[in-house]
Order: sequence, then structure tokens, then C-alpha cells
Amino acid sequence: MTISQFLDPTWNALSSAPGEFKYTMSVILAGMWCVIFGIYTLELTFIGYNILGHIAVITGIFVTHRAFKTARAYSPELR
Repeated sequence: MTISQFLDPTWNALSSAPGEFKYTMSVILAGMWCVIFGIYTLELTFIGYNILGHIAVITGIFVTHRAFKTARAYSPELR
């Protein structure tokens, strides 16, 4: 498996999962990697801020995706 296949949303293991599950798994994985790299670099004082930043970015991505999906559903010229 190549990195492009791993990151491709139509090919990876979460491709058939509902959006809420994808969001939850993305947040959990982001938090896990924040903790792992925090432990690795011994920089544990900023893990909370790092996790909150990741949650904000992931939430923004999912909200933007939902907005575009909703707009496409209600706009006949975008179909």
C-alpha cells in the first residue's frame, strides 16, 4: 500500500464509514499522534494546545466538506 492509497478517502479503510465515525476516528488519531510526538520530543507541556489545534483543524475540514455537500445537493447546476 502506498501513501497515496492510504490517504485516498475512496481507497482507505474508512471509505465506507459514516461521516460521524470518520470525524471521531480522525480526532482520536490526531490526539494519539500528538501524544506520541510529545512523548518522543519530551515536550509534554504543549500537548493540550496541540490536540485542541488538531481538533479545530479537523472540525473545520469536516464542516467545510458538509457545507459543500449540502450546497451541491440543493444547487442543480453543481451536480
